[in-house]
Amino acid sequence: MRETIRISWKWILVLTVIWCVLMESFKIENIIVGTLAGTLCVWFSETYITKFRHGRRYPLSISGMLIYIVFLVTEIIKSGLSTLWLLIKGKSNPMIVTVKTELRTAMTISLLANSVTLTPGTVTVDVTEQTLTILWLDGKNLYEAALKEELIGPLERKLLKLEAKLCK
Repeated sequence: MRETIRISWKWILVLTVIWCVLMESFKIENIIVGTLAGTLCVWFSETYITKFRHGRRYPLSISGMLIYIVFLVTEIIKSGLSTLWLLIKGKSNPMIVTVKTELRTAMTISLLANSVTLTPGTVTVDVTEQTLTILWLDGKNLYEAALKEELIGPLERKLLKLEAKLCK
């Protein structure tokens, strides 16, 4: 258990923050319960489910993740406003598109897929290796490069920077 805490303390911290956000309270007792719950989840997961140390397999850059979260929230707001305007005008054109990403690790590809789903007007339908299949509400007939830039460009660039930090 001590080894789990030493290696995976960043994951425990992230789970504690998520716990406090979901409980809508950062009181000391809530932080303690969140830390205990996070530690138990990481220990159980590493011991019985995945059989590997999360801290070694999925290293975290806390500062990089915080920067990405702020960036993602701004992208969600911008996308929400543009999707709202699109729906008000009645000009939605749903389309399923396939986009290839330059991300290499499973964790960052998963983050990209989930980020795309969180932004209004897009839903990741499938992820196969480095290819994302996306349902896009504002479908346009664009060339592949323009399509990629429109759908995942800014998110992918931020995640490439994060991936470079993590893979040092």
